[in-house]
Amino acid sequence: MAKVFISYRRDDTQHAVDRLYDGLARHVAAPTTDIFMDVDNIPLGVDFAEHLSAKVGACETLLAVIGPRWLDLLKARAGDSKDFVRIEIAAALERGIPVVPVLIDGAAMPTEADLSADLAQLPRRHGIEIARRSFHDDVDRLARGLGLLADETSKPSIPPEGASASPARQIVGARLMHALKGHTATVNSAAFSPDGAHIVTASWDTTARIWRASDGALLHTFERHESVVESAAFSPDGARIITTSWDSTTHIWRTSDGALLQTLEGHDGALWSAAFSPDGARIVTTSDDTTARISRASNGALLNTLEGHTGDVNSAAFSPDGTRIITTSDDTTARVWRASDGAPLLTLEGHENSVASAAFSPDGTRIVTASNDTTARIWRASDGTLLLTLEGHENFVNSAAFSPDGAHIVTASWDTTARIWRASDGAPLHTLEAPVEIVHSAAFNPDGTRIVTASADGTARVWALEFGDE
Repeated sequence: MAKVFISYRRDDTQHAVDRLYDGLARHVAAPTTDIFMDVDNIPLGVDFAEHLSAKVGACETLLAVIGPRWLDLLKARAGDSKDFVRIEIAAALERGIPVVPVLIDGAAMPTEADLSADLAQLPRRHGIEIARRSFHDDVDRLARGLGLLADETSKPSIPPEGASASPARQIVGARLMHALKGHTATVNSAAFSPDGAHIVTASWDTTARIWRASDGALLHTFERHESVVESAAFSPDGARIITTSWDSTTHIWRTSDGALLQTLEGHDGALWSAAFSPDGARIVTTSDDTTARISRASNGALLNTLEGHTGDVNSAAFSPDGTRIITTSDDTTARVWRASDGAPLLTLEGHENSVASAAFSPDGTRIVTASNDTTARIWRASDGTLLLTLEGHENFVNSAAFSPDGAHIVTASWDTTARIWRASDGAPLHTLEAPVEIVHSAAFNPDGTRIVTASADGTARVWALEFGDE
């Protein structure tokens, strides 16, 4: 039976409840059956009210999520027989089911005088406050109080390189949260901001756009490029966004209002990607002119040119400590360079077609590459030894990225899927499928509970991950 029933109002706390669900889901074996959240889990054709009543009766605990607008919305629907939030809480109180008020965004506990007779017991129930600043710690505290998390030793751990992933919790599924709709052509890339609150997308429609991650609301559109925008990424502090275009320019924008701060020029062809260094002081860009360039972020001054590839340079990324850069190319190789002076350090050879992207693991010990040969590969970063080959996609693999804890990898492919793999042994764990075309990119959010995918159908999609024991 469902252990936890989450009662909330979409107009009040949707953003926080999605994150709350993700946080609790990490601590239960079967999130889709152990946590009941809303109508997305109600079977088609059943009586809505009867189903909710049955679910409340079957749960062990009901979480009454209360945000700043909760009481006003409750009063506005006084006497409404279809106010299911009232029905849910009242049913739990009547049945003697533990009800935990969860106060979000500084909301105050309502008083008995504020509530109707059927909800009058609610203020006497011991609750918990969840603050933005301490969100994950507060959710873990809630999970512990619910008996889902016994102690600190039960939290997920990061397996060492080459070790089995057990006993860490692994990804066992995903649910589609929402689609980001507004672009009028292929979305080439999508990435979360460092705090996970926003997503930036880049598109063939010559724009980049910022969206609110919690509900997919469009916040800004960047429209100064004159051709396809190939990539977009946040700075480490989230204050800036960098975009690259087929118009041979790189633009840097202010995140807060979309103002264009500077334009970098110098490449002799279309630009494919750009990334900030971990300290935000440098930028690396790649182009079909066969080079990558390192520039100073503050003024665009060229610091070094990385030369050696014999085909388009498709992507570049800094190592977590900022000392190395990995580039990928149509020449079927990936190359590692010293970031300080551009000296070549390693060449990764083995792919049989263009290498589309590469990324370091969070600890910098591994590299994952994605290739048009339909595989992704994991390499030891210190010497370029091939560790694993991820096979299963049926067409070009466009991107590959590690999860923040290094335990998982997500890949995106022309075969219309994104796939999640266990990083320790390459085992396939889950396939993200939707009625879409080519999936151009996939990336984790900063806490590893969500993935955003970018697709040729003009949308990006946000997925909530489900976790379980191996």
